[in-house]
Amino acid sequence: IRAGEAAQSANVSTVEGLLRFIQANDVNLASVRARLRITAKVVWTSTHIVKTGELARIHLVDEHAPGPLAEMKKKTFQDDYEHDYLTVDQLLITATIFGCTADSPGIPPDGAIVTITNPSKIGLFMDKACQLTTRLANFHFS
Repeated sequence: IRAGEAAQSANVSTVEGLLRFIQANDVNLASVRARLRITAKVVWTSTHIVKTGELARIHLVDEHAPGPLAEMKKKTFQDDYEHDYLTVDQLLITATIFGCTADSPGIPPDGAIVTITNPSKIGLFMDKACQLTTRLANFHFS
């Protein structure tokens, strides 16, 4: 990476940080999305069937979110998700990967710290919830 390109890159590690990035930039431009690097913690992954096939939704929180993952997953998010998904989605980053399920090889496990680069689509659902579409190849974790 050239020095100028590195200076323009945007590293985001919180839901609030991504929200601000989306509000401040034209995320419809591929060049804007290409400089974005999101680091976050996987809470859970869900599988969905849509007209075009299967997709995985990876639900993420701040990279350094406090609290035990099991408690966060069960009490804070999944229990309330069915009743009030929009409120829960506002606390998360939701990454969608088409052609995958929660059990597909390469899907990060719950609790993994992931880095997402160059999402193909990014935006706010209902002007409040951070969502992005990416390829599995753009998900990095160890």
